[in-house]
Amino acid sequence: MDKHIYDIWLQRVLNVRSTHSKDIISVFGSSENVYRADESSLRMAGVLGTAELARAADKNLDEAQRICSLAYSNGIDMVAYTDEQYPVMLRQLSDPPFVLYIKGTLPPLTGLKIAIVGTRRPTASAQKIAFDYAYELTRHKALIVSGGAVGVDMLAHRGVLQAGGITLCVLGHGILFPYHNGAEALREEISRHGAVISEYPPDSPIYSFSFTNRNRIIAGLSDCTLVTEAGAGSGSLLTAAYAAAQNKPIFVVPGSPDNPNAIGTNNLLRIGATMTLQYTDLLDWYDSGRMTAQAIGQRMSESEIKKIRNLKEPMPLVYLNRLENRPIVAAMTDLLDDTVSAAAVSDEEETVPFVKSGEKTSWNVISALRDSLSTVPAAENTDISDKETIRAKKLSETLLLVANDLDELIEHKSSEDESSSEKNIKVSKKAVSAARKPRRKVSAETIVPADEKTVPVKNAADNQDVSEKKNTAPQKISDTLLTEGALSVYDTISESPTDAETIRQILGMKIDDVLSALTELELFELIRPVGLGRYVRV
Repeated sequence: MDKHIYDIWLQRVLNVRSTHSKDIISVFGSSENVYRADESSLRMAGVLGTAELARAADKNLDEAQRICSLAYSNGIDMVAYTDEQYPVMLRQLSDPPFVLYIKGTLPPLTGLKIAIVGTRRPTASAQKIAFDYAYELTRHKALIVSGGAVGVDMLAHRGVLQAGGITLCVLGHGILFPYHNGAEALREEISRHGAVISEYPPDSPIYSFSFTNRNRIIAGLSDCTLVTEAGAGSGSLLTAAYAAAQNKPIFVVPGSPDNPNAIGTNNLLRIGATMTLQYTDLLDWYDSGRMTAQAIGQRMSESEIKKIRNLKEPMPLVYLNRLENRPIVAAMTDLLDDTVSAAAVSDEEETVPFVKSGEKTSWNVISALRDSLSTVPAAENTDISDKETIRAKKLSETLLLVANDLDELIEHKSSEDESSSEKNIKVSKKAVSAARKPRRKVSAETIVPADEKTVPVKNAADNQDVSEKKNTAPQKISDTLLTEGALSVYDTISESPTDAETIRQILGMKIDDVLSALTELELFELIRPVGLGRYVRV
C-alpha cells in the first residue's frame, strides 16, 4: 500500500495546524505505526488530544485512498513530514503542514527566498512595484514565494515567469478547487516553472481559516517577506506577522498617507519593519550575511526590541476591525502560535500549550481554554502556589477578553442586520441576548446582579414572542462569565485562598456559559477565523 495513504490518514487525524505532528512521529516513527497502534498505546503516548484520539480510532482508509488516487490521477505529488524531501524550513514551524500536495517540481530551497505579498486591489504604482521587484529579484537568482491570489500575488508570479524563473505558489485551498476566474491557467504555468503547493487535499474548498493557515507556509518557505501595499485589513499583514514570529525580516514599500491601501504597510514601518525603495535593498541585505536572528537583533534598537516583545501581549480580537489605529504586527501576531514562547517564561516553567485545534476560531479557543484547566495543577484540598494563582487569574482574564470581544462582534453584527433588514440574530429563551448598548469595559470588579433580566426577543423560528420582561437591560456574554451563581475567578483568588479544584469548577462553569451562548445564538459563522494562542500568556 502507498505509504502516503497512511500519511493522509494521519493528517486527517491531526487536522490542519496541529502542533502534535512532530511529537507523534518522534514517538511512533511513521504514520503507518501510528495507524497500527491501539487506543491504549496512543493514549499512553500522551501526545494526542481527546478529539484526535477519537479520530484515530477510525481505521477506515477509504477517504485517504480516495484523496491519494485523486492526487496521482491529476499529476499531484505528495510530500509528508516524514519524507526526506520535506522542506527543512517548514520543519522549523511549531505547526508544520503534515502533508504537502505539490503540482510541479519543488526546487532545492537554497539561496535567497523572498515572499512577496500585498493587497488584492493594488494601485497602479503598487502593481508595477510587485511585478518589477519579482522580475528583477528573479534575474538575480532569488526564489519568489507568493499565494496565487488576485492582485499583488499574481503580479509577483507573473514577474517571475516573465523573467524566466521559477516560483512557488502556496494555495489556501485544494489545488483542483476553482477559485479565481483565469487563475487556473496561471497555476498551470507555475506548475511547469516551479510548484503549486497546498496543505489541503486536491478537491478541498475554501474555509474561513484557509488563508490564515496558508500565510504561515508562505512565511515559512521564505528568508524574508516583502509587503508591497496593504490596507488595514489585508491578509498579507498576517504573512508579515508570521515572518516576525519566525525572526525573519519584513521589508515594506512605503505608501502615501492619503492612500488607504497603504495604511497597513505604513503601520508596519512605524513599528520597525525595514523600508525598501528598490529591489537591490533585499539583495544588499542578503549579501551582507545578516540572515540570522542574532544579526537581525543587533540591528534593532532597544525600543524596536520592546515593540517586538509587545507582539506577544494580550489583545482583544475585535481590534482587528480597527487596525489603522493600532500597530499591525502587534495585532496580527496575537493570532499565531499555539504555544507560549519559551522565552516568555522562566527557566523553571514549562511552556503551556493553549490552542491545539487546527481550526483557529473563537469557539476552538474557548474549548481549548477548557482543556487548559490542566495548567492549574491538581491539589488535594491544598492551597495553590503564587505561580499557579497567576496562571488561573490569566485564564480567567482571557475568558473575559474573549467574551467581551464576542459581545462587540455580536453588537456589530446586530447593527448590520438591523440596517440591512436581511436577517436577525436568533436568540432562544435562555440565551444571552445581543448587546446593543454602548460597550462597557468588563473587569474583574464588574459583577452584574444575578437577577438582571434579558431583553424581549422574537423567536424567528415559530414567529411567536418570547415573554417580555420590562425595565431590563440586555445581558452580555461577558456578564454571564461573572454571574450564573459563580464569582469571578479573579476576585475569588484575590480575596481568599482557594484550592485548584475550586478554580477548575468555577472556570468550567464560565467556559460552558460562553459555549452555550454561542450555540444558542447560532454565531458559528459570525466568529472570525482567528487563533488566539497568544491571547494571554500563562
